[in-house]
Amino acid sequence: MTIAIIKAGRTYDHMKVRYGDFEDWIVAGMGLENKQVWIIDVTNGEPLPDLSLLTGIVITGSHDSVLEDLPWKASTSAWIREAVIRRVPLLGICFGHQLLAQAMGGEVADNPKGSEFGSVRLTILIAAEKDRLFQGIGDCQVNVSHWQSVSVLPKNAVLLAHSEMEAHQAFCVDDIAWGVQFHPEFNQYVTKDYILSKLDFFKSQGINIAKMKTACKKSAIGSLILKRFLEITTQPAIV
Repeated sequence: MTIAIIKAGRTYDHMKVRYGDFEDWIVAGMGLENKQVWIIDVTNGEPLPDLSLLTGIVITGSHDSVLEDLPWKASTSAWIREAVIRRVPLLGICFGHQLLAQAMGGEVADNPKGSEFGSVRLTILIAAEKDRLFQGIGDCQVNVSHWQSVSVLPKNAVLLAHSEMEAHQAFCVDDIAWGVQFHPEFNQYVTKDYILSKLDFFKSQGINIAKMKTACKKSAIGSLILKRFLEITTQPAIV
């Protein structure tokens, strides 16, 4: 088993001191240790690994926008497309979800309903009943932190879940690559800190910050999704 975590960004410095960074939360959610995965920081120019060496890929979130002309984005997008062709299981989280969609022909834009932060209700669709990652999962709470969204899914994508503010919370491409707009790696403390990082914005919008923070909960689905993805990476490739 060789899981590559593609580090597309990093959290705030004060949060890194308290909790670690995106890749640390993902690894912990899978029940692994950092030494058991291959962490590639593409933002620092680290080269993408040979796909033949990997059993799975996770692409992290980022504070950058997928709409930006990031220097590593084109090569990573091409690498993602090749991973799908070669049937390497892939999970894109938030920014990674948007990058997967964009790489496969979908579109990303500012969410017309506004930003989505905190804990929200995830509605699971019927299509998820036959999906390897989402089967058996019912409607639940998830943690979110984003203002841009996948506005148009790739043509061959299957929509798996949505929320009140987000039409495309989860999708799958070819039963091998999944995108989740929510953060399965976030706990309630990380989620609250992301709310605090946007205090001025929420105040300007007249949003009840105390109520938003109180609503933050540990997501029962988060670690389940990450551990189930890990199980998928150990299964024989489905052609």
